[in-house]
Amino acid sequence: MTSNQSLLAMTISQRSRALTRSFSVVILFTLFTIVQGQGIQVEPIFFGLHRTAGGTWRGASDPVSFAGWGIRGRIAQGQWSIEAAFINSRFFNLDELPNRFSPEQGFSWIPPTGEKGEGFNTDYTSMRIAYQTEKFEVYVGKFTQSWGPGLHSMTISAKPPTYPQIGFEWQLGKRFRFHYQHGDLFSGIPDESALEAGRKTYLDRYIAAHRLEWRLTERLDIGFFESVVYGGRSVETVYLMPFILFWSAEHYLGDTDNVQMGGDITYRLNTATKIYVVFYMDEWRPQNTFRENDHNWFAWQAGLDWGSVLQQDDRLLFEVNWTDHRIYRHRYTVNDLYSHGYPLAHWSGPHAQTLMAAYQLPVWGFRFMLSGLYAKRGELTQSMLDDQYLEISYPRFSGATETLQTLDITVARPVWSKLWIHLGISAISWDNADFNPAAPELGGMDGSKTSFTIGFAYNFDLPGYDITLLQEE
Repeated sequence: MTSNQSLLAMTISQRSRALTRSFSVVILFTLFTIVQGQGIQVEPIFFGLHRTAGGTWRGASDPVSFAGWGIRGRIAQGQWSIEAAFINSRFFNLDELPNRFSPEQGFSWIPPTGEKGEGFNTDYTSMRIAYQTEKFEVYVGKFTQSWGPGLHSMTISAKPPTYPQIGFEWQLGKRFRFHYQHGDLFSGIPDESALEAGRKTYLDRYIAAHRLEWRLTERLDIGFFESVVYGGRSVETVYLMPFILFWSAEHYLGDTDNVQMGGDITYRLNTATKIYVVFYMDEWRPQNTFRENDHNWFAWQAGLDWGSVLQQDDRLLFEVNWTDHRIYRHRYTVNDLYSHGYPLAHWSGPHAQTLMAAYQLPVWGFRFMLSGLYAKRGELTQSMLDDQYLEISYPRFSGATETLQTLDITVARPVWSKLWIHLGISAISWDNADFNPAAPELGGMDGSKTSFTIGFAYNFDLPGYDITLLQEE
């Protein structure tokens, strides 16, 4: 084939792809019109966000845009329901996934990049099938969920991309509620045996978790949770047993998995206000509970969610988090509490602390939000993981660190149906941006910047974004 023929073929291919995308949009909107009349809820998704200095998506002060379209739907027949969504999106002027040290939900896929600065496409899918009675619900699907009272959960959070899972919720009498899930996480660890056979596959990684909620009084709730991460093998039957103690089951299997446990207390001052505290424990050894250098590694969270502060429907949020450098990770990497490289619990990960405050005010049809974030994390090298079971005291933040501070003013307004416009300004101070805790010697960049945001969103509800928080009722 000559060069002219190759160029012609490339042009035809590009036009064909563009025509296919346009045709797909027409088909989706046609289906949307048809099925609405059949009692099936189907809605389009489209959005666009532009951050003039990249916001927290990147350390450099370069503009970045994020846009996409998709579709979501819901079918309910009797006690059965199906919910699903698909989004095809693109980042412009960004060559890699956005900064991970952020509450925004992560992405699972990025194709090989082309020219520098060209950007990349990524996608999002979710699906949930449920059967529900008055006191019991069983589900299967590919989605994320958040456990516990926190705005950004410390136990099971919506930080990682959606992942396959099964589970159920069961209301036990008037005061108890039980929740169980078993999920299939993405380890990102190549399977060496498959590589030898010429296939590129990854080691399996799973999570099993359960939670018991006890309504002690009309104002006071207490929650207990336990989870275990394991991998490198097939599904363990013992972790499919919802009511067994995972801490003991892990010992039964040879003490090679990663168990977490803890509890939380929520006190409701009224229907619109609550305060809460969460305690998270990793590697509990009862006999060493009160020793200075022990194997009891922990994290904690405290927060306030205060409604109707100055007027009806305004909201004040405050949350502080602290994590030990030894939690979420494991000496066997396959047991890390991560999926697609994102922590399955609090978004800040291990060896970190954060302070978040926000005030939301609905007025004149607009929704205003003033928010601030302070987040700091330290290094977590392989030698630190290797030494974590030794009687070695590691001074917190004694090595390289990253510090992110933001002050944001955001305003959003629905202009038609579910179509929102979104404007914002962010003052960002970032020390050691693009920091890699596993390789702190590489270093990052220091700097301050002001980033303006402008955008629109229709049915956009990815967790962690300001526009999502402002749309919440």
